[in-house]
Amino acid sequence: MDSFPSVEDLVKGCKSASGVTAGWDIIVSYSLKHLNSKLERLWTESLTSTTLEFTASIMSLEGEEYRIKCCLRLGTPTLQFTRDGKASLSMSLSGELQSMGRVGADVERLVRRNPLENCVLRALVPLAVVRAKSGSAPGVYDFEGFSGDVIRFDEDPDAELHIVINFGSSRAPFDIEIIPQAQEGPNPPFITDEFAFIRRLLATRISAMQFALAVVNKTPVPEATNLTPTCLSFSVYSSHENQDVACLSIYMQTEGSDLGLPPFNRTFSLPNLGNIDSFPIPVGYTASIIIRHGIFAEKCLRDSMLAAKFPGGDTNVFKSVTIMPSTEGFHLTTQFNSGTTGTFGDNFHVTNVNWDFGAKDLTFKIQGSRASWDYNLEAELGWSESSASSGGSGRSQYGRTTYKMKLAKSDLPVFEDASDEGLVARARVNSNDWETSIQAWSPSFWEIANGATGLVPDQIRNGLQRINLPSFSHALSLRYFATTNVFSPGKHMLNVNGASAVHAPYDVIILGNVSDTVA
Repeated sequence: MDSFPSVEDLVKGCKSASGVTAGWDIIVSYSLKHLNSKLERLWTESLTSTTLEFTASIMSLEGEEYRIKCCLRLGTPTLQFTRDGKASLSMSLSGELQSMGRVGADVERLVRRNPLENCVLRALVPLAVVRAKSGSAPGVYDFEGFSGDVIRFDEDPDAELHIVINFGSSRAPFDIEIIPQAQEGPNPPFITDEFAFIRRLLATRISAMQFALAVVNKTPVPEATNLTPTCLSFSVYSSHENQDVACLSIYMQTEGSDLGLPPFNRTFSLPNLGNIDSFPIPVGYTASIIIRHGIFAEKCLRDSMLAAKFPGGDTNVFKSVTIMPSTEGFHLTTQFNSGTTGTFGDNFHVTNVNWDFGAKDLTFKIQGSRASWDYNLEAELGWSESSASSGGSGRSQYGRTTYKMKLAKSDLPVFEDASDEGLVARARVNSNDWETSIQAWSPSFWEIANGATGLVPDQIRNGLQRINLPSFSHALSLRYFATTNVFSPGKHMLNVNGASAVHAPYDVIILGNVSDTVA
């Protein structure tokens, strides 16, 4: 795993019913190099500073007890991700340490005031203990397994919704480093290393650092399905040989998902290429979005197709849409919500013409980025003509006619557009896509002797040709914008250039690039 795969290998390798999302609804991946470059300047104007106050008791070298009051101010944080799977947090550190000595049972005196200026605090946190979720206060701030003091940077405390990224220390203390950029004067005599003291204090007292980012709700798109993240987990995949080959992948569960919480330990591999470890971003791109097969089939295809209407009315096109098992792409069977009773003129008595087009399945498949439709209906009607209309011959003519309607369209474009906000596919059948045929029967000699004919009367033929064949055009729209900008909700972090970026080997893959600016 020392290079990004080609687009062809990524798409081919994902062509498997096992999928590649490890049970999560969606994976959004960024080139580590490009993401870190963007994160360097992302929060400089949004997240405010925060203050901390701690007290601790220590013994001096002479055996005297002192109480240390730490009054600290942490500046706007900068986030970076490391190739070995850690989050690196950097923020300015200022404030002061007040050393209080006891002069009586309940009396203290200020021994020394040590200002802290021009320092930088850096904390390294393994991604295994980094979690994030979306929601409203107060529950959005609560993460299971974290108790104690929490340092929180809140972009907008009054916002209705937040994405909160929780950098925890539940398994091990923070790896904290304090770097003085300028320092004057000696350390106080009773503390050999004040920076080490603060470092130990923060590492043992702080259970988590939280970044609460205000969610900006964009104007909803009519009839579109939205994927909104609720629980997030982070992984870094990196090459052992090439420093530029590394990516951060954010695994997300979405609102309304029917799955439980998947495992947090996982790798990214290509099941159709021998399960080799690989990357979710191919050569030529710096980002990707991968949507789990099941959620795309349910939300974008099935649910949207059930809402499709025939042109000019409120009648649903389909009375049922069923997701079928598949090993690649998507396979759905639908049933039309329409039929015909036929119109054949007053001179004919017609039987068995109450045809339900939904009696046969219409099959819809997507493979790669192309779609196909398949449908076959064969129906037979019986007819008889009155003696008056047959020229007064004294006996009626009768017969049977077979009507066939067939839809066999393949290699159709299905994805119309894609961006970092969402994608649009289209389910479309035109009336001229249908193939129809009208066939007479072959009566026996005795049937002919009793008035049967092997011809199709013009009125019967004309009536069958007037049947309204099902036609419809319905947009299948899926919005995933909220999953692409976890670090800057409501802002554009990716560029996706149209429908050619979409592939559907099994899960749906959208390829893009980290944008140069955040807007």
